[in-house]
Amino acid sequence: PCANARDSVPCMHPISHFVSTAHLDDHLQQFLKAMAVHTAPTCHQQALLDCKWRTAMQDEMDALVQRGTWELVDPPKDCDIVDSKWVFTVKYNSDGSLERYKAQLVAKGYTQTYGVDFFETFSPVARLGTIRLIIS
Repeated sequence: PCANARDSVPCMHPISHFVSTAHLDDHLQQFLKAMAVHTAPTCHQQALLDCKWRTAMQDEMDALVQRGTWELVDPPKDCDIVDSKWVFTVKYNSDGSLERYKAQLVAKGYTQTYGVDFFETFSPVARLGTIRLIIS
């Protein structure tokens, strides 16, 4: 279900013919191989098949509920709903070891139409300097 139509067409000029890691030091080659072991899914259907990613998704949902970032309401009849999507990332420690699997639920803000509920979006983001000023 996640495959694109172009995935079934073989590539005439694969990048592996032009880009090589052979010139890199051994420790960098090992690091790249270690990173290639852990790949992030490209869609939520793939993520749901792996318990590590399901756990990451549940952790994200729990954090959103704990912070009170949303509440369940009935959708208004005269408005379009901004969709959301999952973004998956593999996080590594500075030594190259696996830190964690991270899943983020994000809004597809790019689907909004200018002039139609465009300026009614609220995003509570503050600069670090502002937060320090308030705390002090």
